Amino acid sequence: MGLFKYMLRKGSGSPGATTRVMTENYYKLFYNGEHSFESAEALLNFRNNAYIVQGLSGIDESIIGQLVEYYYKDIPMLIFSMSFYENTKKPDQLKLFVNQRQLIYNVINEEYNKLCPANKKNKADGNDLDTDLLICINLIMSEM
Repeated sequence: MGLFKYMLRKGSGSPGATTRVMTENYYKLFYNGEHSFESAEALLNFRNNAYIVQGLSGIDESIIGQLVEYYYKDIPMLIFSMSFYENTKKPDQLKLFVNQRQLIYNVINEEYNKLCPANKKNKADGNDLDTDLLICINLIMSEM
């Protein structure tokens, strides 16, 4: 593993660290045996409220609703969306995040799969992954 991927996985405030926190919160606080719209929405609202407490603007509720509608069964994609949002607040990292979206999603997916129940592992088959990543990025950027 290269240094860049290691930092994405383990660095302070990294997508890997975000994934670990959000995955643990999801399965401890919101998951009720099946991925549902309600549990995914609760996860994103929980994270969004943390932004607001920290003095950040947070994501508009309509954007959260759209993200959940598209990806409520794909928790790594929801984590990717929140991680991307966090990077919109760091302009020097935003371009890097967009350019490295595939690698960042792969790190998120790998970290999620380490923590989720065995029967809930996410398979990133890559068929339309880049399209999904760009849809997610565009949704979040649409409110900026």
